[in-house]
Amino acid sequence: MNIAKHRAKVLREIVSLPGSVDRTGSPIVAIIPTSSDTVNTSHKTSINDVDSVLLQYENLVSVLGYFSEVIGDYAAEKGLCILIDGRKISPKTLKNVLRACQQAFYHRIRLAIIVQPDKFLHQQKINFDLIVEGYEFRTCLVSLHKLSKYIDISQLPEAFGGTYGYDAEQWCDEREKIENTMSELNTLAQDLLQSNGRLQLESDDATILAGKRLVADLKKSDNIHHNLVAKAVMNKIGEIEKLAAMPQKEAELSKLNAENEERCRMLEEHAEGVNRLLDWIEGPGEKWLLTLHEIGENKDEARQLVKEHQQLALKSKEIIAQADELADLASRLMAAVPAHSITLEKAREQVRGLARQYANRVERQTGMARQSEEFHTRVSDVCGTFLIEEVTEMLGEVVVDRRELWPAIVEAEE
Repeated sequence: MNIAKHRAKVLREIVSLPGSVDRTGSPIVAIIPTSSDTVNTSHKTSINDVDSVLLQYENLVSVLGYFSEVIGDYAAEKGLCILIDGRKISPKTLKNVLRACQQAFYHRIRLAIIVQPDKFLHQQKINFDLIVEGYEFRTCLVSLHKLSKYIDISQLPEAFGGTYGYDAEQWCDEREKIENTMSELNTLAQDLLQSNGRLQLESDDATILAGKRLVADLKKSDNIHHNLVAKAVMNKIGEIEKLAAMPQKEAELSKLNAENEERCRMLEEHAEGVNRLLDWIEGPGEKWLLTLHEIGENKDEARQLVKEHQQLALKSKEIIAQADELADLASRLMAAVPAHSITLEKAREQVRGLARQYANRVERQTGMARQSEEFHTRVSDVCGTFLIEEVTEMLGEVVVDRRELWPAIVEAEE
């Protein structure tokens, strides 16, 4: 974590981690795009405009990723509440913002609350996009005065009509102080560990005292993240004091145990990841694939079928990526724990094989769905052309008959 890298972005106050929570205890991430940060919707977008939009997206993902590190395990436990001011941005920009959140936080988002724009058409477009996109988290579009249903007024940032204060510059200064203190504590812990008991920790050590003063200051704040940091700092101080009190052999044993625990944790993580992936492929994934018929009965069904196959194709790409990540983890574990090499290699090949086999089946079935759509489209076009020709010919015959009967009609009237 490095606030210096993100300070300029945080100071723009487009995105913030104010330290408040919603009614369920989930930390709030507020996103308030300004008019200058919205995507250019003109059809004459220049190359520079496109580069600017891409840069904005990358910056947004970057700073949101930093927030994800700041929140840490608390967000994983409680989930995140994303609060977006949709009154000043276009539906297209909102879509990019939600995608950036999904990329940065992945499965940590519990709920995304969007303050609806004033324009009715924008509201409808956003509602449609939320349905079509199918984000991995729950979304809701609400008016400003209904935010209190989800967030207490005392926890709602002032920009959304609440009373919770937020100062971006103060936030950055506090983060810088926290990160510097944690860096110094980590350095001290590392020095103690490497000294094998030769380094003595003084009772009035400046780094320890600075850490304790920081904890005292953080506990005075109502910012939920400050409470988490205070616990982390105290845990680190406790770890340092324990290291300083350990003799040389105990320090070495502790290091060895930590390495063994880390290997065990990685082995368990790999095994759980493999089981989850295989369970999904053989369970929900197989069921999803089988529920999609390969050929639609008409043009609309075929088109809808293509969309459903495209969603499944995206999911299969995620499965391939997860399989590759597990394979990389297995390779590292094979080097670290040779005793488990055979089992890890078998699991690696099994996961890769099943993931690619599933992706190939999805790709083949998607191709069939597209061919079906193309076939129905062509049939529809041919039938339409044939019907027009038939109607034109019938009209011509009616006109001819009318002309032939006209003298008789005139004579009868006379």
